[in-house]
Amino acid sequence: MKDKSLRPTFLLSLITLALTFALVPSRLMPAASAQTNKKGQPDAQAKQLTHTEDAQVRTLPDKSKRFALVIGVDKYTADDQINPLVGAGNDARMLAKALTDYAGFPAENVIVLTSDAGAGKQPLRSSIYRALAGLKNLGIGRDGMLLVAFSGHGIEQNGKAFLLPADALSNRDLVEDFAIPVTALKEKIRETNAGQVILILDACRNDPAAGRGDKDEPLTTSFTNELTFRNREVQAFVTLYAASVGQRAWEDKTKKQGFFTMALVEGLRGADGAANAQNGEVTLGSLLRYVEEQVPKRVKMAGISSEQRPYAIVEGYKANELLVSLNPDIAKRAAAEKEKQQLAAAARAAVLSAQPTTGTLSVVAEPKALVTVAPVNGKGANKTMTLGANQRSIPVDSLAPGRYVVTATLDGYETIKTEVEVVAGKSVSADLNLKLVTYNLQVKTNVTRGKIEFGLKGEQSRQITAIQNGQATLGNLRRGEYVINVMPDEVGYSPKSETVSVAENKSLVFNLERPLALQSFEADFTPEQWDVPSNWKVAPRLHMSSEGIGLLRESVAGRYADVELISNVELVNGTGVSFVLRAVDKQNYYLVRLTGPKADVPNKVRVYSVKDGRPQQLGSSISVSAFDLSEQFVFTLKLVGNRFEFTIDDNVGRAELLPVGIIFDPNSTFTSGAVGVAANAGDQAKILRMYLNPKPKQ
Repeated sequence: MKDKSLRPTFLLSLITLALTFALVPSRLMPAASAQTNKKGQPDAQAKQLTHTEDAQVRTLPDKSKRFALVIGVDKYTADDQINPLVGAGNDARMLAKALTDYAGFPAENVIVLTSDAGAGKQPLRSSIYRALAGLKNLGIGRDGMLLVAFSGHGIEQNGKAFLLPADALSNRDLVEDFAIPVTALKEKIRETNAGQVILILDACRNDPAAGRGDKDEPLTTSFTNELTFRNREVQAFVTLYAASVGQRAWEDKTKKQGFFTMALVEGLRGADGAANAQNGEVTLGSLLRYVEEQVPKRVKMAGISSEQRPYAIVEGYKANELLVSLNPDIAKRAAAEKEKQQLAAAARAAVLSAQPTTGTLSVVAEPKALVTVAPVNGKGANKTMTLGANQRSIPVDSLAPGRYVVTATLDGYETIKTEVEVVAGKSVSADLNLKLVTYNLQVKTNVTRGKIEFGLKGEQSRQITAIQNGQATLGNLRRGEYVINVMPDEVGYSPKSETVSVAENKSLVFNLERPLALQSFEADFTPEQWDVPSNWKVAPRLHMSSEGIGLLRESVAGRYADVELISNVELVNGTGVSFVLRAVDKQNYYLVRLTGPKADVPNKVRVYSVKDGRPQQLGSSISVSAFDLSEQFVFTLKLVGNRFEFTIDDNVGRAELLPVGIIFDPNSTFTSGAVGVAANAGDQAKILRMYLNPKPKQ
């Protein structure tokens, strides 16, 4: 039996806090791999999640770059058919306080919306959207963290997930008008460009419909599928849920708090089992282990038969190396013990030697720098050591009194040295602030206008500089391999990309090709001009007798962007013929298909975008039933930008040519390429003449 004093809880709040510290649970199941039994409950034997092997993030951003939006909805004021909650507001406030007290979030960076707050701070749909929209203006950026937590009711409608604000309605037909789609929440988070994202969701307690408060409303895969980020979007992320798929979360009604929130906050304060007994430090890994052990245990002790096990989806974080809080009492005891030991050691040293004979040197330099300490007089051995990846200083003990030359070297930095005097019984320091070595790259091109995009190979960030009078300077480049993309503004030139090794100041010349045809061209049907299937005939006319594609050789005809193609065509068996434009190769191009009276779909003009050999039709078909295609006719097509225009002259004595129609490519898929023809299986067609104009008139 369920304890009457216990009701489903606002687990999100503490989840949020856990997320704040970049939760990488050591034994919490990810939604993508969670196993369920026949009742929809998570399988206890399912494989547990650990951090990914390529996780690199060991520290949280600077405190000033930590931002949070915490939402708790207790009361649903617009519709009394939606069950109220008792712990959402308390847990939201508890979470917000924990963020500022223990997680290093500045109070001014934490936005809280709860049902009992004043005007403008209540979790209405408009207030939530306004808060989400304002996140992108906070200056979070790639070097910052954004934590978003929601506690309240959530529903699934037609396979989509929605969060219910305080003014939501219970009518399922109005969900999309009065609820907040989870996809919209995720999109607003993306707009902040945050490098680290923590998303916490507690919307899986009980059924929101009034009168059914004891009915389970478990977490579904719709929520988990729509709330996952990927490393290509952010540097590191966590999506944390109060319970596993198929489960619901619980709260202690008398305390009006969630079991998970209580365990999480206790862990952050340094409870036994969460903090290191020697120094009081709480890492993300130890915190998660504590919460994972405490939540199921407390739910069971409360007399609840259902299991509640939180889980998270995490990428990019190293949990066991991420420090999240400190128990001050343990830390003070540890510091006092350390001081006591130091005093005792000093007393023993004083007894052993009233007069010290050596001194200590502390060297400050960049992490990973190689430090060498050498006596000026040349007497005695040199001491060499390397700073760790996160180490800024290193001690050098037991140095005989005298003068020493201290040198620091690091790949990519200028070598620096200084001279210090070591005195017996004292500690001196040597600050070696290494200066990054940078270079300038002078780029010259054969185009006067354009821009250059450049960045280190393997890194996503890119810089852009303008080409002025055919040249540009790329400055302050550290040593490494750079990808240089030259993008001209002048018509007819093609972009060019190269990888350049930078280890000194240098000058490079980029001569851009201008492969686009500039003059009109009339095709001759010879093997020297055409690359066609072996069973096609190319002299004296091009005769297509089987399925395939033939292209005018670029070395002869060139490449075309905008083009007017005029061709004398004969549909030998009345089926059809196709023309190829802007072909990158024989798998990627535009295809214009003209069918005759005997085709399966007769008397039509259709345009396709062919990618990797797979065609996709653009726009609608155009009827050509008004034209006589039984004998030789002239087919004209123009391609200007993304606009296809067609004309047919069927020699029936019309006073003027009738335009066939126009089709657009909304994506402008292909920009330039070769021109050619194509045939479907069963086509029999002849091309008697082909004329290409690279500057068609509008």
